[in-house]
Amino acid sequence: MYEFYLEKNVLCCRVQQQNHVVTFKELHAKRQLQKLDASIIHRVQMQKKDLMVETNCGILYFSDIYSIIHNENRFLLRNILDCMQKEMSGKQKKKHQKKYVRNLKMMGSATIGAFALLALVATTSQESSNPKLVEPVTIEKDTESIMLENQYNKSTWTEKVLQTIENYENSKKLDENVTYLDFENNRYSLTGESAYNSYYSIVETYASKWGIAPKLVMAMLTQESAGKITNLMQIEFDAWSESPLTVYNFKDNCYNHFVLTDCPNDFKNQDIVCITRNDLQNPITNISIGCVLLRISLQYMDYHVGAGIQCYNFGYDNMQNTLALTAASEGIPVEQILCDQENLSFMDYTAQAVEGKKEQGDYMYLNHVMQYVENPEDGISIQKINEFGEVEEICVTILSSGKTM
Repeated sequence: MYEFYLEKNVLCCRVQQQNHVVTFKELHAKRQLQKLDASIIHRVQMQKKDLMVETNCGILYFSDIYSIIHNENRFLLRNILDCMQKEMSGKQKKKHQKKYVRNLKMMGSATIGAFALLALVATTSQESSNPKLVEPVTIEKDTESIMLENQYNKSTWTEKVLQTIENYENSKKLDENVTYLDFENNRYSLTGESAYNSYYSIVETYASKWGIAPKLVMAMLTQESAGKITNLMQIEFDAWSESPLTVYNFKDNCYNHFVLTDCPNDFKNQDIVCITRNDLQNPITNISIGCVLLRISLQYMDYHVGAGIQCYNFGYDNMQNTLALTAASEGIPVEQILCDQENLSFMDYTAQAVEGKKEQGDYMYLNHVMQYVENPEDGISIQKINEFGEVEEICVTILSSGKTM
């Protein structure tokens, strides 16, 4: 049993270990929370403000979940919060099904079936291409795999819906988000042409599967490896190893689970597709898993496209430091930065965030990726499942400011 609670605004985790109890605080508690959020969720129950989550790693109990998920703690609970929101919004949607919310960022939507939303895994077929990425086997889950006692304060969701309507009605800008960054267009350089000619067909297939614009993944591949080495997406195996990853498959309308591991036998009968170091030598597997890791990075950044791209190379901790510096310097909360696709001000603080660190990453990564994006004026889009269980497309146009890096 893992019990999470706040003590004088400090996150704490009390763990029951046989005959004694261990308590973690602050950074150690946050790390514990982030690790457990990556586990497979079997059941969610809510009683007023308290939340209990059954996972393959044990039972998690949250005392007053709404106070825990404030500020940075929210980023540590992507899986759990997604499960909560989908179930809550599903019930709210039935109640308010005659109300229409206009989302100007939504380019098109498709209703996801209730079973697809509730099941964390579903049947997927193996594709007969060579080389081939191993797909998940058929998994049968009952519709009660995620259950939620509807004791949630429903007025919260109503207020959000009304606020969304008001925001969009007051907005005079009807097109996608447009912003500027310093980069030089090198899409048609020898490097860009070589990478596109070699791998675009694979990228197009798997980027679409994971809800990402193929031209974005292609630009990232070009920046990461130029298509000249085996590890095309420069996946840092050790940084992601042993942590189950859950992402939505937009091709099959279901969730898939992966883990990067040297010990596949440790995950037997856990409904997880295991990816070894050798598997990443396969171009299809490498590109597909690169897309999966990009989706995780986007989730960490609340689906802010620019921040998610930078996070892919920079890492979660470095992005947290960057956003904290940005928020402190500009006097606005992190949430406000990430809800504005046009706001790339955090790029002014990436170098400062890693100053003196051994593992810095590329603090200009977003700029470097943008130089290989084909037709950036058409925008970069990603898909997500919104709070109403619909496919929502977010688009941002990042144009060159005319300055070189």
